[in-house]
Amino acid sequence: MRPIKRQQVLPVSLVILIVSAASLFEAQEPRKPIKIDATLLQGIQNFRDIGGYKTADGHTIRYNMVYRSAMLHDITLADNAKLAPLKIRYEIDLRTDAERSMAPTQWGPNPPKVIDIPFLRGGGTVLPNNPDPAQVQEQMRRIYASYAVVNAPEIGEVLHDLAQGDEPALIHCTGGVDRTGMTIAVLMTLLGVSRNDVYREYLLSAKLTKDQMQHLVHNSGVHISPAFLKSFKIEASSLDAFFHAIDVRYGSFHAYVHNGLKLTSQDVQGLRRKLLSD
Repeated sequence: MRPIKRQQVLPVSLVILIVSAASLFEAQEPRKPIKIDATLLQGIQNFRDIGGYKTADGHTIRYNMVYRSAMLHDITLADNAKLAPLKIRYEIDLRTDAERSMAPTQWGPNPPKVIDIPFLRGGGTVLPNNPDPAQVQEQMRRIYASYAVVNAPEIGEVLHDLAQGDEPALIHCTGGVDRTGMTIAVLMTLLGVSRNDVYREYLLSAKLTKDQMQHLVHNSGVHISPAFLKSFKIEASSLDAFFHAIDVRYGSFHAYVHNGLKLTSQDVQGLRRKLLSD
């Protein structure tokens, strides 16, 4: 009679150890980025992930953590379906109360938490009615220089919320160009991204067509003359004025972070820990 083989049974403690190790390995396994940009969306302009940029100390901004876009008033059902896998937890809206009232965000089921941080209108930023291109760009430089100082608390509040919150987050204004562009430029600089890449990211908004910009302005309730919009261009000189104003007012970007944005060392470390990978 053939002897019956007894099955080997692992100790319960060893089984738990193996399962825990497997779970830990799975948690540490890098997820494949979900790449969605404005070309895949019908009702959201200027949408993109800021992930992938390298920092001076060898890190990389994580994908699927911080997105930027124009206003979200024209989101379609198809857009909502495409955005769902991104699991956006926060919508940080930089528009004024009037803009939000005129063009409210149209999320589908399970919308993200909305955080309203309206930028203030700085002094000397009134747009001329019949400008030529040179006037337009000069006025945009003045606007960016003013916003660097006047809205330092608002930019700081956005970054503080990012440091404290549980991303992914989407930051936007009306066109996703100026207020959003300044905020993202500050965030990327703080994380250690090169100035060239900061400008490269900002200038990607230049892909907006005149028709798209006209549509956004028309639906936003913002009063901008057609002549101004026709002459308006997204140029590096605006961001030049922004960073120059920071240097003049605060002496350095480092001083701006602490004295203008009012960010603590814990805020900065929190941003780096959450948004950077090796």
